[in-house]
Amino acid sequence: MKAMLPTLALLLLPTPCGAQEDMEAAADRFSLFTRCSSVQLAVATLPDDATDTGLTRDGIQRTARSRLRAARIYHGDEVALGVPRLYIQVHVVGVAFSVRVVLSKAVYDPFSNLTLTGATWSRGSVGTHGGNAGYVRQVLSELMDLFIDEYLRVNAESCQ
Repeated sequence: MKAMLPTLALLLLPTPCGAQEDMEAAADRFSLFTRCSSVQLAVATLPDDATDTGLTRDGIQRTARSRLRAARIYHGDEVALGVPRLYIQVHVVGVAFSVRVVLSKAVYDPFSNLTLTGATWSRGSVGTHGGNAGYVRQVLSELMDLFIDEYLRVNAESCQ
């Protein structure tokens, strides 16, 4: 127990600013770095309540695909192993909605010596739509812009 006290004391010390920035950069790199690989797009099936607002899966795909193409990181419609995937899920229940954008990519686990696909970055939003599908698509557009900004920032050197 005595041997653990110095280690515990070190863990409780404040992290120097530079070290904190390094940790954040490492976390961003783990979450988003892909050597500027293009990403596949997957959109979940919409619940029945979504059609009452005029939302369609095709409309959501078009919105997301357009943003990815503009950023030149859209992989295309074919599914390919090893290519990062951006998964979009829209839920609508009555007047409430949620939008979630999730990046999944290959993740290596040194303990099992396995590489599997795992979600590494995720953002979402909730609200009420007032019967306006355009509002939900606008929220999706903002989340896509956030993803693309962060993705290109982390992959900047590889994307040149």
